[in-house]
Amino acid sequence: MTTAGDTAYRYRIAAVEDTEAIRALDDSFTTGTVFQVTATEERFALREIPVEPP
Repeated sequence: MTTAGDTAYRYRIAAVEDTEAIRALDDSFTTGTVFQVTATEERFALREIPVEPP
């Protein structure tokens, strides 16, 4: 479990029953940055990576 302020987040592998929710995500935006996530049992780290938008 990861917390930020008063909000708790649980990360897990997507399951088949998540398909509809994943398809409903808004993918109309573009960005010049993505984040590579590295996770351990105790924490996670984000590494900012510049990209060329599509």
